[in-house]
Amino acid sequence: MSAATAARDERRLLRRALLRLAAVYAAVVLAVEAVLAAATYAIMGYRLTSLARQEVVAEWRDKRLELLQAIRSHPLSSPSVDSAPEAVATSVVLADGRFAVVDGRLVEAPGSIMPAVTAMAHLPVTAASPVTWRTFRLHGTLVLAGRRAYFRAGRYVGALISLVSLAPMVDASRELSETEFELGAASLALVLPAALLLARRALRPLEAALERQRAFVHDAAHELRTPLTVLRGNLSLALDGSEPAEARTHVSDALAETDRMARLVDDLSLLARMDSGLVLTRPQDMDLARVVAETVDRMRPLALARGLSLTAFGADRRLVVRGDPDRLRQALTALLDNAMKYTPSPGRVEVRLERQGAFARLSVRDTGPGVPREEVPRIFERFYRGRRHRADVPGSGIGLAVVRAIVALHGGRVEVAEADGGGAAFTIVLPVPREPSA
Repeated sequence: MSAATAARDERRLLRRALLRLAAVYAAVVLAVEAVLAAATYAIMGYRLTSLARQEVVAEWRDKRLELLQAIRSHPLSSPSVDSAPEAVATSVVLADGRFAVVDGRLVEAPGSIMPAVTAMAHLPVTAASPVTWRTFRLHGTLVLAGRRAYFRAGRYVGALISLVSLAPMVDASRELSETEFELGAASLALVLPAALLLARRALRPLEAALERQRAFVHDAAHELRTPLTVLRGNLSLALDGSEPAEARTHVSDALAETDRMARLVDDLSLLARMDSGLVLTRPQDMDLARVVAETVDRMRPLALARGLSLTAFGADRRLVVRGDPDRLRQALTALLDNAMKYTPSPGRVEVRLERQGAFARLSVRDTGPGVPREEVPRIFERFYRGRRHRADVPGSGIGLAVVRAIVALHGGRVEVAEADGGGAAFTIVLPVPREPSA
């Protein structure tokens, strides 16, 4: 697959992800709007129904006297019928089921309301629940019906049955639904651009990660191509009928390039496992001063061979941190190797270990060209080489990335500054565990 095809596939993938994410955002917003609309509809319906019940209860207070009069005048020859429409139609029913007063018409409810009144009159009556509520649909109109039963000396004597139209509630709810629908349609025009904007912002880290991956693969291929070319050339010369001494030199150079590739592959593998969270460390209470002393002693012959002095300060005082000795030794070795590469002979490389408050500070300083201020933000990027790099300096450009990753695993950070008198100063800052209280 060509690079152009791969880039085109990535753009297609990102575009598809953008549209899907925007659709999800829009669906979530519209779902929230729908839930809010349903909640508003339910709350408004509950409040309007409560108001209707309050009207009925107020009617009962006013009509209670009619019930008492009907009971006193028992038996009745015929009920009193009021055919004029009422906002709250109230009928009086006696204990034997006969009606004393009948309001047969209800405002905003065309037709007779007697089917609902009769149904309420035949409901069971208990002293424990004197008030009963029901809803009916009469001639297409929703009606709220309430019955208030009255008792005297524990005996049922009659009830007031009141009906009120819920048409205003239905009309108000319909208007609310239409308004919510119109607002939802209008908000859709705003939600879609906003969803696209949010989706684009959410995908920026993915786009950056893909870009870093492309750069990483390109740089890794470039770094591996050079030693492979040298390796092939040396092996070809060794097989070209050269003298034994020359062949041995070519093979030795080939082995050196093989070692370089092996170190590069190891570093790349370590970074990949760190990115995936698969690097296992063995944290323990360790003496960082001992790691510093051992690493400096091991690197000193290499420094002397390059005409450099390598000195350690503070490595004779015990300083306990929580960490993996092997990983921290690897990080310090990378910093020392980096310092010695860029420090011309004669020069100095100093390692200083000290404690400042709750942190241990391990600094590596050199007398090389230093790191330009504008390159500091990028100095830990993989394969990045700034003006400090020279063509004759070997290396893959990922050593400092490995250092930062190792230190981050230990909860620390790496600082870069200009050393006193020139040169670069890289400082590993690690937390020091609290001493147990007595």
